[in-house]
Order: sequence, then structure tokens, then C-alpha cells
Amino acid sequence: MKRINNYVLNGALALLSTAGLVACSSSDDVTDAPVNPTYDGKSVKTQFAINIATPGSKNQTRMTSDNTQMSGSKFLGMQNIYLFPLTLTGGEATNGPSSNTSVSSIIPLGRIEANSSDMHIDGSGSDAKDYKVYNDVNVAVGTNNFLFYGEGPSGTDMSTNFEKGKLTANVNGKTSVGNINFKPVQIAAQSTYSSVQNDFVSYLNGILGASYSDGTTTTNWNNIADGATGDMSVLKAAYTKFVELKAGSAAAILASVQSLYNIMKPISENTNSEAQGLAGAICTAILNQSGTNIKLTASTETTVPTYKLSYNSSDKNYTEFPETQGLPQGAMILEYSSTSTPAFSYKSTNASIGTTYNNVNVDNIVYPACLEYFVNTPLKATNLDVSTWPTTANTWDNDDWENWGNVVLPSTRTIALQNTINYGVASLKTTIKAVTETGLLEDNQNHFYSNLDNQQIAVGDGFTVTGILIGGQPVQVDWNFLSSSDNFTMTVFDRSMPKDANGKSSVIAKNYSDDTSTSTPFYTLLLDNMVSGASASQKDVNFAIELVNTSNTDFYGVDGIVAAGQKFYLVGKMSVGDSQTITFPTDNDYRFPGKDTKRIFVQDYTTNLNVTFKSLKNAYVTIPDLRASNLQLGLSVDLTWQTGLTYDVTIE
Repeated sequence: MKRINNYVLNGALALLSTAGLVACSSSDDVTDAPVNPTYDGKSVKTQFAINIATPGSKNQTRMTSDNTQMSGSKFLGMQNIYLFPLTLTGGEATNGPSSNTSVSSIIPLGRIEANSSDMHIDGSGSDAKDYKVYNDVNVAVGTNNFLFYGEGPSGTDMSTNFEKGKLTANVNGKTSVGNINFKPVQIAAQSTYSSVQNDFVSYLNGILGASYSDGTTTTNWNNIADGATGDMSVLKAAYTKFVELKAGSAAAILASVQSLYNIMKPISENTNSEAQGLAGAICTAILNQSGTNIKLTASTETTVPTYKLSYNSSDKNYTEFPETQGLPQGAMILEYSSTSTPAFSYKSTNASIGTTYNNVNVDNIVYPACLEYFVNTPLKATNLDVSTWPTTANTWDNDDWENWGNVVLPSTRTIALQNTINYGVASLKTTIKAVTETGLLEDNQNHFYSNLDNQQIAVGDGFTVTGILIGGQPVQVDWNFLSSSDNFTMTVFDRSMPKDANGKSSVIAKNYSDDTSTSTPFYTLLLDNMVSGASASQKDVNFAIELVNTSNTDFYGVDGIVAAGQKFYLVGKMSVGDSQTITFPTDNDYRFPGKDTKRIFVQDYTTNLNVTFKSLKNAYVTIPDLRASNLQLGLSVDLTWQTGLTYDVTIE
């Protein structure tokens, strides 16, 4: 695995800042001010505002895709906004709350519409402003810290879950900080597609059980005698090859039975009665098998190959399985059992590390994260009713808070959060390209056929990218958007790619010989992957790019044949190197939890992943478990932290 040290790190500074900043004169000391008329002995009603930084007001390198924010100057709005007022004492007053900190109340704030009439964060309109004021926010006297949570647009069904991301946010109604958490959302449980799996297994096993009887003797395809000659030897060899099928998607199964049909159909038209009859039975089982929902049609058009097969169904649950269920095409794995009744079955979703193929656990494939906003911050308070608010994040950050108090008093009328609001999630920006001087990429055919050389596959117009899988995501993050456990078994699948005019992915892995050209970038929201504990070992991250074989040629990868039009996966690793340094803003740990801990994904930061591949030998037909240590990797990564992270990855 070759590593290339060429990392440019891009900082993603805070998008939001809670505003409320005006200078008070020394005569307006908060401790001597009149009591707020709304004081009821426990709390006061205050004015509260949040300031949203316009694009460019900070040196942001946040996502530029529409649904991951930001695209140009677009703000997508915020919903499910909650303030947790806290009264911290002792060490917590210095270091912030802990999981044991109790929550006495939760303050919900009204949603902020995207570029609403009272908030032109794109700078448009004569009354352009970057803040929204909330009035009559009731806050307990003695409060000296806030937790702030807000959510950007979030998915409501499979389609929007991919476009906008999805997390389960356990925020509202919690009585302690330790009860707050965020969890990735599973894409599909096996129960939702098990009936489709059962139909495909029944179909495949029906083919395995094909037989022919001449009225006296019955010949079973799965039990042709050793030493068979002529066409019968061809049928026996075809059986051996057919049961090697591992990829269980509709596309892979169609490609496999197409290859089988191409062999059987000519034999079924020969005069050898035994081989002819058995081949005909296999053809019948492929096309129109009784007792199954899987039916195929053989084309008779002269403009296509004579035996071109297609599914005789309009039900995409079958014809596009498992993609209609939201899962990657390579997520369905078949295994063959050569018992007294040979049979295919789908591999368990709970496949463990160390099994023969290291298959991914399908139950652990989750949607990307959605936009989440978070800050843990001391507050600032004043007895003044503020009428003029700063309109930029820079103005807010650079103020010295002169004459503002640190705690809510009976006299308090206006409250501000000292620290700016940040993203609680991290982002990944990915590009990909092929690099080959000849325009050809070598495959892995010789591994499967020792008498054949590896093929040279033309890159042509490039391979279309349809998704990315990122392993090593936490099963849960806590109130500070960090995991408190060592359970990082989730795999994010992002298939929301930029689209061309025809609605197809515009991310194309083309052949570029220069250092600057590459594909259209695409963006994925992820959870921070820091492992807790001062001496904890931070985790490397394996990932897989999903591409389509648009070469019009079947080629061989690590685990089998990738038919023309079928999807395949290139796997790489992003490593946490000892030589890395992280340059965070000069803020305390209130603002950036886990500050100075080297890891791959950091909340509020962007990781840039630039992928280059030079061959197809390490392409996968099925998705390996991205936690496995013995993957066939075609990518290598080194990284250096500054204010963001860039990976240059080469697939050999």
C-alpha cells in the first residue's frame, strides 16, 4: 500500500453564533441594577438571540452540497432547538458539565426557517441581518452555563434520509446530561426484505435441482457422474462454476444465470438426448420456473445478443434488489451448501470478523448523519434590554464581554452564549480519479484462471460513482457528540451523489494524468470517531467507493467477476499516523471536546478524501466488512492536521 504525503487541511469554523453583544458602561453594573419585573423568585424572562454566520464571515470550508450545507450562501434552517440551562459549581464550573450533571429544565426555541423573512442570512434585502431574537425566554436565576442543540433538515423517508441524513436524537425530556445521545439510523432490517431473499433462494435452488428423465433414467444436474464426456462434461463444469456465485443482488444473479443460459441454450438444441434434455431443463428453470416469483425473458431481437435475458417483472423490489431496500448492491451475500440436497442461502446479517469472506454486517449499515448544531458554553448576562445586535460571527467572537456578568441574576434582562455554536457532526469531502498512461486498467482474471492472463480494461469515459461506505462509525454519541464506549461497528452508506441533467450521478472516475484534475466532489455527514480516554488508541477508518462497470467488459476483481453494468467496490484506509498534528482554534474544551486528539473525523471539521486508483485487481463484487484487518486494499493514506483534513489515496 503506497502512501502519499500531500495533505491540505481545511478548517470548518463555527457556522452559528448566539448573539446578544453590546457594551455596557461601568455604571450599569449588573449586581446593582433594578430587579427584572418578571422575576418570580426563581427565574426571569429574558431576551435571547442567536446569530448565524453568513458564508464567508468565517473561514469556512464546510460542505458545498445543497443538503449538507452550505451551497454558496444558502442556510437550510434549523428545527428542534433546545436550550439546557445549567448551574455548574466546583470543577464543572471550570471544565463544563459531566454526564452526571442534572437537568432541571429544558427551553424549546422556535424553529428558524431557511432564509426567512426576518432573517436574510444571505445578505439580501434592505433589512439584511444574521440574527433572530427570541423574547420572553424564561431562565432560572443562578444559571451560568448552557447546552444548545439544533437540527438542520432531516430525512423523513428513505429518499430524504439519504439526501439530508438521519440521526435519532434523544434530547428532549432528559433529566441529566448523561441521558442525552444521538444514534445512527439503520437503513433496512432483514425482516423488511427476507421474503425477497426467500424468493431468490427458491429460484436459484430450483435451477440447482434441474433434472432430465428419458422415461427410464433420471439425470440430476447437481449429480453428474465424474468422468462425464462431451456435452455432459460441459454441463458438469458449468455446475461447478455456477455454485461459486457469492453476490446475491438481482443484478449479480441475472449476470450469473445469463452466463449459464448462454452455455445451456446451444446444448439444448443439440441431438445428444441426455445432455440436450438436461440443458433444456436448466433453461426452463432459468426462464419460467414454477413455484417462484422470479421470471425471466430471453430477447429475440437481432439488435441485442441472441440470448439476452431480463427480469419479466416491473416490481423493483425484485429487479433492483437490494437497492430498492436502500442497501448497496454488494451487500447481499450468497453461500452454497453441498449437502445431500445442494442449496444456496443468504449469508447471515450477523457475519463475524474472521469468516471466509469478511462480509459486512448488513444490520449495521446506516444512513449518513444529518446536520446537527451544538455548543456547551458559559453564558454572559446583562441588565440591559439590547436593541442592537452584532450581525457577524467575527464581531461576536472578537468581543471582550466587558461589563457582562457570568450568571443569571434577578436583574438580568438579556442573555448571550459566550461561545459560538458549532456543528456537532463532521463532514467528508470525496473526489476520485483513475490514473493510467495507457488508458487501460489490469484486472484479476489470472487469479481465477491460471491459464489466462489478466485482462486490460479500458477506462473509456470513466466509471460512474454511485456511493461510498465509511466504516468505524460509533453506535452512539453522547451529549457532546463523542462516543463514551469503544463500539464503532456502524457503516455509513451514502448514495446521494450530485446529479447531471438526466438525474444520474455526475461523479465520474475518469483517467487523469495531471495532479489537479479529478471528479466532481461529493459530501457525507458523519459522527466524530474519537475513542474516549486519555490513553485510548484512535481508530483507522476503512472505506469503500461504489462504482458501476461502464466498460462494457466483464472483468475479475478480488472475489469474482464484475459483469458489465454491475457495481463494484474499491476499498481504502484512512490512517491515524504518529506524525500528525491537529491545529484547533485557540478555544478551550468547552467549544471543542476532545481537543488535540488525533483522529479521522472531528465534529465541525471537514476531512478531504482524494482517491486515485490504478488497477481493478482489488475490486470487490461484494462488500467486505470494513472493520476487518485483512482486506485487500487498493488505497493508501497519510494525513496532516491543520484546520481540516485532506487524504490523498491511491488505489494500486
